[in-house]
Amino acid sequence: MLYSKLGKWFILREDEYYRLPTRWSLSLECKHRFIQIENGMLIIKAGYAWDGSSVPFKQLTKFIWNSDKGSMNASLVHDALCQLMRIGFISTGFKLLADELYRDLCLTGDADGNKLSRWNANLRFKGLRMAPNAGLKKEKYPRNKIYKV
Repeated sequence: MLYSKLGKWFILREDEYYRLPTRWSLSLECKHRFIQIENGMLIIKAGYAWDGSSVPFKQLTKFIWNSDKGSMNASLVHDALCQLMRIGFISTGFKLLADELYRDLCLTGDADGNKLSRWNANLRFKGLRMAPNAGLKKEKYPRNKIYKV
């Protein structure tokens, strides 16, 4: 995966392709500017921005611990799927599957060979499940902000 960092955001620099597990509906298809699902393949387009793994105290601990190490792929896929749910392209009924996929991708790790321990991946999964619908509310404008350029 090729990405750059801009403040707290990561910007994807090349398209990423992920085969969704077979427990996801293979008939699930959608097209968005940066995210597509076609024939069971999740395609995230270059230019997509995400904030990495959302863990408590991330900004306070960033100088002693990189909470994104080993979970970049997982956070990219999870954030993209949650965005599709938030804008109504796919059902929020897929949230549990997205959370399970995040855990599984954390255990698989990233291209550099970094991966999370089973304990850490399960802890993050439990954190996601504590607020199963957090961040899925449909919003007219992203995070209720309108920017004039």
